[in-house]
Amino acid sequence: MTNGIDSREVKCYQQIEENENRIKERERKANDITFKELCDKCEEYSKIIIQARMGVLQEYLTVPVCNIRFSLLIFASQLSIT
Repeated sequence: MTNGIDSREVKCYQQIEENENRIKERERKANDITFKELCDKCEEYSKIIIQARMGVLQEYLTVPVCNIRFSLLIFASQLSIT
């Protein structure tokens, strides 16, 4: 202990800081993804969105044409009222 500084305490703080840096580096690496992984995720999400939209489209296709025309007439009449 020279000049009121305990070398063991300094070494302890250095080790704590090094450990924190190692943990941060591990977390950063764990969050990193490659470009290929990013592309794969985008492709997966786009397939999900396409399937959802196809489901909505299929619902419209199963509705009889007269119902669609009737709902379009109602929609058009509401536009002209307001």
